[in-house]
Amino acid sequence: MVAAIAAGYAVILKPSNVATACQDLLMEIVPQYLDQSAIRCISAGPQEMEYILDHRFHHIFYTGSTNIDKIIYAAAAKHLTPVTLELGGQGPSIVTKSADIDITAKRIAATKFTNAGQASISDTLLSLLG
Repeated sequence: MVAAIAAGYAVILKPSNVATACQDLLMEIVPQYLDQSAIRCISAGPQEMEYILDHRFHHIFYTGSTNIDKIIYAAAAKHLTPVTLELGGQGPSIVTKSADIDITAKRIAATKFTNAGQASISDTLLSLLG
């Protein structure tokens, strides 16, 4: 989002409606602390998102499930909009034969549980044409 704003684009931020406490907090603090002419935080269901995705965007960033990414990708394709997808992976790690398994397991677990798994998870960011 910072890169889009720095490049001079307006942004629509759509938090996940699955993490309702996070969505409610973002809906409260984004308009309170960020410039509303550049950043809008919206709460939208499937019908509203269908309407929003019918519009042309400069770039779409999406974090979430592979089911929804297909909808977003299809909508973006209508306008040849570039899309960046972060598709709800389970935090994969590569562990080599030479790794100390006890230390590695502790570090992977610590990383996985940081912020109770809520570090930028399941947010949709739509960057509008400037």
